[in-house]
Amino acid sequence: MSRSNELKKILKDSNFHRVGRINKRVADKAHIKCADVYIHDNGIKHIVLRHSKELEQLGMTPLLYVKMVMQNYSEIREGSNGTFLLVVDGKGIKHTTAIELKYIKKFQFWEVRTAQPRSIKDIEKREKLW
Repeated sequence: MSRSNELKKILKDSNFHRVGRINKRVADKAHIKCADVYIHDNGIKHIVLRHSKELEQLGMTPLLYVKMVMQNYSEIREGSNGTFLLVVDGKGIKHTTAIELKYIKKFQFWEVRTAQPRSIKDIEKREKLW
């Protein structure tokens, strides 16, 4: 089975949801891969278990929050352990919105690992890639 067909089968048989794409222009500037972004049901469960209080205050579900960040991110920063953060500009406020992505090399897509409001101080400590 080709890699493309294998990926299609995995995405169809599992509970991955496509939430967006890192486009080529942005990927090239940030020196990361241009690829689709997915979140698995387990990622959604993680966000619910760990960050539901923050998202409830915003009136958002985890999936809606992730899609909002995907549509509005204005920065890419280094995360930890090979991850990257997509950040919505939060200059002048205490917290901003961010999602953490890990590139899944075998299938050539980004997976959302977590999503929650983050401290601007924490974000600004991380290297800005774009």
